[in-house]
Amino acid sequence: KQTTQPEMLQLARSAAGVLQKKNGGAPPPVGLFGMVKAMRDPEVQAGMGVLVELLRHVAHDDRERETK
Repeated sequence: KQTTQPEMLQLARSAAGVLQKKNGGAPPPVGLFGMVKAMRDPEVQAGMGVLVELLRHVAHDDRERETK
């Protein structure tokens, strides 16, 4: 999708809000068991799906640039 589409702009705003440490501070550290517990949350599962796809595309684009 183009970066000017509303869905992409909303995703960028959401990410920026988290990175700006909303609500007065950084989130607490999460260990292995905390991550496993968090994966029961459907919103976390959906977010992980987005991250996995993003990483796939970044790696694919990086490999394509290396072969050119």
